[in-house]
Amino acid sequence: RPNSKFTLKFVGESSSFGDNAKTQLAVILDALKSDHAYHLELFSFAQATDRSVLQARRISLRRAIKTRAYFIDNGIDRVRIGVKALGNKSDNQFPNRIDIIVKKR
Repeated sequence: RPNSKFTLKFVGESSSFGDNAKTQLAVILDALKSDHAYHLELFSFAQATDRSVLQARRISLRRAIKTRAYFIDNGIDRVRIGVKALGNKSDNQFPNRIDIIVKKR
């Protein structure tokens, strides 16, 4: 659905997708394949264990690139995926996450 929001949660500084994240990614992928008007915005956040702003940004960028690569590897054109690695700029209770917004062009 357009303007749907999905949240992928990560543990610590990990970039691994958990089972719930894999399920959400599959749902989003199906939507993208069914309608080429859909595109994504990825907003990646992270909290580094050493509280370093630079390290948090690196972690969030690594996660965003991995998530983007999942879609590209599964046949989605890279121009349909926007990425913002925001590091520790989160006011959410889950600082280690990616928010994925599905939009229709």
